[in-house]
Amino acid sequence: MQPILSLKIPDTLSLKTTKGIEIINPADVLYFSIENHDVKLHSTNEDTGIILHTLKELEDLFTPYNFFRCHARFLINLAHIKRYTHKTGEIELQHSKTVKVAFDRKTKFKQMICSTLPPPPPPPTPPKPKKKTNTKQNCYTQKKNTQESVLLCSCQ
Repeated sequence: MQPILSLKIPDTLSLKTTKGIEIINPADVLYFSIENHDVKLHSTNEDTGIILHTLKELEDLFTPYNFFRCHARFLINLAHIKRYTHKTGEIELQHSKTVKVAFDRKTKFKQMICSTLPPPPPPPTPPKPKKKTNTKQNCYTQKKNTQESVLLCSCQ
């Protein structure tokens, strides 16, 4: 089944669902998931429902819109990532949605999110050291009494 792409509305795609044809903006999609052999759309507005396309078809269609197949069951929008936890391999998306990253896709996922992040700001320039003046320093030890000695320095 091929996605319907004949509409000429900018920044939208049309998908077949169990309700009919849904016109969606890819920026509003959090992720697609497979649940009980059905592909579901999870968006920032609401969960639209069951999509009548395979996740592979959606992956081909949405990859140019910054989507990534992080697991056999999930196709996520990289723009909606809040946090990635390396230990658990979980991605937290906006609206407190959590999805897993497959072990074999972690490296590619890390490369994807690092390439989509803006470059870090340049480090602050350290202050310039003060110029030393050419003064001689004469240091000597002077005994105050038999038990104490004091180091005295004088600059010339």
